[in-house]
Amino acid sequence: MPTVYASSIMTVKARSNILSHNRFGAVISTSVDSRAVRRHVLKRVLLGHARQWRDFSSDFVFILSRPAARLSRHAFREELDRAQESISGLRPTKT
Repeated sequence: MPTVYASSIMTVKARSNILSHNRFGAVISTSVDSRAVRRHVLKRVLLGHARQWRDFSSDFVFILSRPAARLSRHAFREELDRAQESISGLRPTKT
């Protein structure tokens, strides 16, 4: 069963994997922003920040909702930090 963090701008689903590192994915639909350039910027900021998370040996899927496009980069990163704190109950897998 995945661990889920939900807020008004994103849902993060996390599940342990058998690898020794995290894997990240992002779902940003055209309802968030119709411009591909803006969706790509959101994805780069999201995945760049998430790659700095400590190693949970987990898979993460970030699903952004419409209000995410209106946030500044600083506010967006703060929301990512809150998501990390919320799911930090995951324990790293011992290999």
